[in-house]
Amino acid sequence: MIVINYGVIELSRIQINIKKCFFSKILKEVELLVRYWYANDSITNIVTTEC
Repeated sequence: MIVINYGVIELSRIQINIKKCFFSKILKEVELLVRYWYANDSITNIVTTEC
């Protein structure tokens, strides 16, 4: 039972990390669009998130 519970906790942690990564990618895409349309910054200046 302890091993199973530990596995569930690890799975939930992985899912949280995936969700954080997913949302950070979306936020970076939005930031890229905003910078492109409103600030005309070059795309190379935008730092991509490591996932």
